[in-house]
Amino acid sequence: MPKAKQTTRNATADLLKGLAVLLMVQVHVMELFAFPSVSEGIAGRISLFLGGPPVAPVFLAVMGYFLLPASREFSFVRNRGIKLVLLGILLNVGLNLHLFIRIFRGQIQLSPWNYIFGVDILFAAGISLILAGLLSKIFRDQYWLWLAAAIAAVVAAPPLNSLLTVGGPARFLLAYFGGTYYWSYFPLFPWLAYPLLGISFRYLLANESFAGFVSRKAVLAIIWFVLLVFIGFTAKDAVTTAHSLPLYYHHGSLFFVWTALFMAFWLISCHALSARLGNAQPILWIRWVGKNVTAFYVVQWLIIGNIATAIFQREKLIHCILWSICVITVSSLIVRLWLWLREK
Repeated sequence: MPKAKQTTRNATADLLKGLAVLLMVQVHVMELFAFPSVSEGIAGRISLFLGGPPVAPVFLAVMGYFLLPASREFSFVRNRGIKLVLLGILLNVGLNLHLFIRIFRGQIQLSPWNYIFGVDILFAAGISLILAGLLSKIFRDQYWLWLAAAIAAVVAAPPLNSLLTVGGPARFLLAYFGGTYYWSYFPLFPWLAYPLLGISFRYLLANESFAGFVSRKAVLAIIWFVLLVFIGFTAKDAVTTAHSLPLYYHHGSLFFVWTALFMAFWLISCHALSARLGNAQPILWIRWVGKNVTAFYVVQWLIIGNIATAIFQREKLIHCILWSICVITVSSLIVRLWLWLREK
């Protein structure tokens, strides 16, 4: 178990990222391991919702918040983006290795290219960083420009889906930006909106009047309660969208606005949890996972992706729960071993 130590890291951000990747594990298990009757039922709907708004949008928004302060050079952001894209390609090969072996042996009749070039979240993160680095030269610290760009990215998504859906080899490139391709899980449009939203929020907090207003406990409590009521009355449609993967991956403006408000509620909740129970061992462990989120993300996908080829959609709910616990445990041990070896 990770030990508490003095650090300048943002505890709430690490908690958000840690929860995101842990919820990501269970939704990957549900999507790939569970019987269709399980994933289509109540458990599946809950699982996919928990693997929706609290996961990819939060991860991308936190990334935008921290990786593009005004002091960053464009070369730093660009290089970080390129590394994420290259890591995404390597991860696609690694997590589908068992599948590729079976395709090569003729045991499964599938095209490997859709899996090699599958547009996972690392691609959205990497390309978003590069574009955000370019936009920073124009937008600088004007939060409203970043917010306007985030909204524009979502509004542009539906027409771009039709425009970018083509045949031929070009589809593998265009899938990174949009289109109705089934392997385009996190295309740039609409997912670019979330890192831009994170950047906008960072610069908004730089406004002393706004920061002073939202830092008051009474104000935060009122905002949290209002958001809770709103989420309670509107969650049904959001759950439906999150449960339909094509709708979720290519969502529009309404779901974006709902998710942005949900993230505000989630941020306040996690901030309070971190402040009250920040030294509790489970919270310290989740924050440790968040601190090492990229390594944990890669490891869990390597495990789940290769196992899924053998047991695709054949598991009961209880088995999915046990699989999630096993994957999280093994991923934690592997990441700790990797960190130890890297230090040595």
